[in-house]
Amino acid sequence: MATEEATTFGELLAYYRANVRKLSQEKLGEETGIPARLIRRYEKNEYLPGLENFALIVQALRVPAEYLIPNTFPADERRRERSVTTNG
Repeated sequence: MATEEATTFGELLAYYRANVRKLSQEKLGEETGIPARLIRRYEKNEYLPGLENFALIVQALRVPAEYLIPNTFPADERRRERSVTTNG
């Protein structure tokens, strides 16, 4: 799944964890101090992290926070750029 196809926080988290940082859920848990079972629940969209856990995840994944917020950056930015270009 490419980031353009990810529509939820859980999908984005799973994408960046597995494909960018190449971490298991357990390893991300070790790096953040968040239990792996909770990371699994985030990825299944059963829960959303609070601000503190979100910050720990962003830091461990080494991506800007916007990358984990659905429909913002980077896919939305590209769509906006195309829209501006085609609309004038």
